[in-house]
Amino acid sequence: MKLTLYLSSRGISPKMDIHAVFVDFTRAFDTIEHCRLLHSLADLHVRRPLWLIVRSYLSNREQRVKWGSCVSNSFPVSAGVPQGGLLSPLLFVICINSLDSYLPPSVIPVKYADDLTITEFLMGSLPGLTQKALDSVVEWGQEFTLAMNGVKTVDMVISARREDNIPSPPSPVISGHAISRVSTFKLLGVYILANFLFLFIMLVYQLSFICFILSNDCLGVCVCLTHFRVLCRNILSCQTLNKTKLN
Repeated sequence: MKLTLYLSSRGISPKMDIHAVFVDFTRAFDTIEHCRLLHSLADLHVRRPLWLIVRSYLSNREQRVKWGSCVSNSFPVSAGVPQGGLLSPLLFVICINSLDSYLPPSVIPVKYADDLTITEFLMGSLPGLTQKALDSVVEWGQEFTLAMNGVKTVDMVISARREDNIPSPPSPVISGHAISRVSTFKLLGVYILANFLFLFIMLVYQLSFICFILSNDCLGVCVCLTHFRVLCRNILSCQTLNKTKLN
């Protein structure tokens, strides 16, 4: 949704591409460093009483393993946020919110809990800053003891063009290894396709043309609604059916 709104605000161009990297962190909720998290709270000017409560919430925690009737010794938990805790998702969001200042202005981060997508709009074959942004994510992760999973992290070039041999940016590199490039990716239950931008542009053009005709024709309200249901709904249903087949 954020990607679509940003695209609409910038204006739609058939020569525009989007380079997206779907970042996967290894055990994100278990490895975040407590001191760095408390620093993030202080940077947000959280009042001291609340800051002390959060510090107490994270400090002196222990865990142990139970297998049947056997219970292991307790071990101190020096990193991560408590699994299943009500504050844990909020604390992680506060932590990852600091990532924005590390990224180039042209790169848009889309975040939901521990899911991170960095996107950049490219015109034609012009080089982008996606690799620089990914290096910044690695640097940020080292400060917060969060490591990226190079196997599960993938990238995609979402294009509005249908020509053959379209020049595409090189695959980004993590720790010297190029990440995999995909044409379909499932993010938060929604499938994202490499030709999403083309389908989106065609859909907008078709609907805009029909709405323009209806708005300039001296028709009654009932007639306009009937035309809208017959024409626009058919286009939307057709696009939905096509995407379902692709999935």
